[in-house]
Amino acid sequence: MAADATAYDAVLKEVWTGDKIEEQLYQGNPLLEMIESSEPVTQVGDKALVPVHVGRSGGYSAVPRAGTDSLNAADAQELAQAQYNYTHHWFQIKIESSTVDETSSKPLAVASVVDTEVTGAIDDTRRQLSRQMFSNGDALIAACDTTTTSATIELLATGFGKDAIARGWLYPGLLVDIGSAANEGSVATDRTITSVTESQSDPDMLISGSTVSTTTATDFVSIANNRSGTTSYETNGLRNLFGSTSTVVGNLDPATYPVWKPAAVNPDSLTTITLPGIYALQRAVFQKIGKEPDTAITSAKQYEAVYKLLQAQVRFNGDGNLGAGNLEGLNIGSTKLQRQVDCLDRDFFTFTKKDLFVVKNDKPKWSSQAYGGQSGVLEWAQGSTRLVGGAVYRIQL
Repeated sequence: MAADATAYDAVLKEVWTGDKIEEQLYQGNPLLEMIESSEPVTQVGDKALVPVHVGRSGGYSAVPRAGTDSLNAADAQELAQAQYNYTHHWFQIKIESSTVDETSSKPLAVASVVDTEVTGAIDDTRRQLSRQMFSNGDALIAACDTTTTSATIELLATGFGKDAIARGWLYPGLLVDIGSAANEGSVATDRTITSVTESQSDPDMLISGSTVSTTTATDFVSIANNRSGTTSYETNGLRNLFGSTSTVVGNLDPATYPVWKPAAVNPDSLTTITLPGIYALQRAVFQKIGKEPDTAITSAKQYEAVYKLLQAQVRFNGDGNLGAGNLEGLNIGSTKLQRQVDCLDRDFFTFTKKDLFVVKNDKPKWSSQAYGGQSGVLEWAQGSTRLVGGAVYRIQL
């Protein structure tokens, strides 16, 4: 078995390099594809340190023609140091030893098995990263509704229950914790979802194991071990970056650095999307940075709502060659509106791409090569008949 496994190791090391894994993680994730990745200027332990321009110099003066001996004092541009905690994303692959024996190191068979396993693992990781980048950064996937002595956990319709199921964030086979915001497992820990019900008004999920006594709207579903109490191990998301004017991001408080807060958060307290509401967001961004936002992202639901608003303004002559439902190419001013599958139903974001970036400490890397002191990627999993390997990617949005 060990001799044959070297063929699998060769494919993993030579084909699935850190560059290739990172490329595949980004492809198919529209948000990751559009923003730049950046190496930190300085790194201290688990923190990436990045300089940020947070204010202008105070050394300007306007003087009379006769001049003055009292120019305002020279000053420097205001810089601050943003600190981002890396989040650590692992994916594992597993190959049955009998598969290794049966392929007999035949190149095409080996490549097919390896590609199936790694491609699937990368796709799963990409979806998880996309979910996180459209979320609150708190690892809370959906709020619970009232459940009493049941293994069927009711999810709150207004707490992203239906959204999470429709987007594939909660699915059969996923290991989850259920608990309060302060205690991730106060209701249940390490339970496997066995089925889900996608319903706008009554979403729910069936979990393995014994019944739970009760859940309420103050309980939440998280991926098992992705948080500890209020400490999340997931990345920042657009909702916590743009969804509040008071959220501390990168260890910088917007109360101290006003430039560090979003230009506007739902400026007209809208419950239904309107063109004036979108224009207000555009205006707020322009007012703050002096130019139009170049990116607008929303959910499929709100994209359709915008389409209907614009469709009502269309005028035509005659009834020939009529059509409807061309949901591509919508623009808000000069900004193309994009719909993204993991954006929550109620969300609409507009911003400049250069103000978002992914900070990372390295390419994805195979754990055994980076930390195990051996040349191979696959190792025998003791107590089983399988070979396992894992890769890790450390990033923050």
